[in-house]
Amino acid sequence: MVGQQWIPGFNGRSSGDSGPINPFKHDPHTGSPGGKRGHQKALCPGPPAAVRTLSAVCGSLLLVCVALSMLYHKSENQPGREDLLLELQNLSDHHLITTKANLQLREQNQHLQQNNTWLMEQSTQLNQTSARLTIKNRALSSAIVQLQDQQTRQTSSYDTLLRDHGQMVVYIAALENMSMTSSQTISSLLLSTSELEAQMLNLSDSNTFLREELIHANDQREELVQLNSELGAQIENLTARIAEEDAILRGDGEAQPEVEDSIIAELQERNRNLSALLGRDARGKETGRTGERESMLVDLRAKEEEYRSLDRYCPVVNSNTNERVCNNCPEDWRLFQTTCYYFSSRTLTWPASRAWCRTQGGDLLVVNTKQEQSFVVAASRRPEQRVARLWIGVSDTEEEGRWVWVDGSLLSPDLQFWLIRAGTGTEPDDWSSENPHGEDCGHIDNKEEDLSSWMDGSCDYKYRWICEKSV
Repeated sequence: MVGQQWIPGFNGRSSGDSGPINPFKHDPHTGSPGGKRGHQKALCPGPPAAVRTLSAVCGSLLLVCVALSMLYHKSENQPGREDLLLELQNLSDHHLITTKANLQLREQNQHLQQNNTWLMEQSTQLNQTSARLTIKNRALSSAIVQLQDQQTRQTSSYDTLLRDHGQMVVYIAALENMSMTSSQTISSLLLSTSELEAQMLNLSDSNTFLREELIHANDQREELVQLNSELGAQIENLTARIAEEDAILRGDGEAQPEVEDSIIAELQERNRNLSALLGRDARGKETGRTGERESMLVDLRAKEEEYRSLDRYCPVVNSNTNERVCNNCPEDWRLFQTTCYYFSSRTLTWPASRAWCRTQGGDLLVVNTKQEQSFVVAASRRPEQRVARLWIGVSDTEEEGRWVWVDGSLLSPDLQFWLIRAGTGTEPDDWSSENPHGEDCGHIDNKEEDLSSWMDGSCDYKYRWICEKSV
């Protein structure tokens, strides 16, 4: 009876039945086999599933062995033998199945262990790879930041290059125009050189001719002087003969004073007329030749000045071929577009400044564009110069308030750059506190803004000045 009571408990008893506890029964309160003990083990991480299954199979085999032993000793006295045998057969079949499952689980466990080892190695490699990739990612991030900075700088540089390219295009166009102008100027200078050389030859021939004419005139003058001397001698002879005849007539008592006086007067008048005629003729010829000689000398000096200018602007670089190279502007002059500018370091009054510019073949500055205004103000700023004011070629000396350039043109209302003072008025103000004649001459103050730098001042003040002349 003990076996009959125990085996049904093996098949499954409720928690309220008496008898031994089924270790494989699921506790509904704890969710784990074995009651409290299973609950306590569940608190910690359990073994792998294969180990738990193997433990369960071993427990089942132990219970089967116990049951078979009890059935063997008490099989004869136990009722329901066939049922027990049937149940034993079932248990044996179940044992075989469990054994096979156990073998399969062992093989799977080995495979799982191998896979686990392989996965651990792969995980280690992946961790190493991940670390390397992290380092590379940081390096790439830093490189990307640097590339972005470089791209930003290159974009800024590209924009700057575009602006510079636009300015260079404009400058190249201006240079091409200047080159064309220079070529035309050189051609005209070469042509002028040929003409000057031909004129020099003509002048040399003329000078030679004048020398010959002068020699001839001197010869004629000597001849006239000799002729005058001969005429004087003849007059003296006539006078002596008249005196002799007068003496003879007086000696004979037949003198006729009136006839004698008239003859003498007539001879003297003829002598005077002849002398005057000879003198006028000599002086006329001498004056004519002197005038021609002076005119030719003036032309010669002008040509020599042109040659000196040619040598200054287009000096000879090859004495064998007489090849010349022309400079755009003289020394100490600055080129802007097609005009040469001179910025003085000395100071003079406005009239003296203009006179100096005109001796150099130019005149005081006439501003025609905003670009020219900006150029002259910027170019006049010199660190070594303490005088910041420079005369320009505009004044209202003829009529107060009527500003006129030195070339005779009126100051345009659309092209004025008078200084504007905030709250104190604007230039020109014709201030007469220091000079009762007021301020009638224009100048620039390069300490002010480029396009707001004109002022009027007394023409007697001494400032620096700006000259200009064409290339």
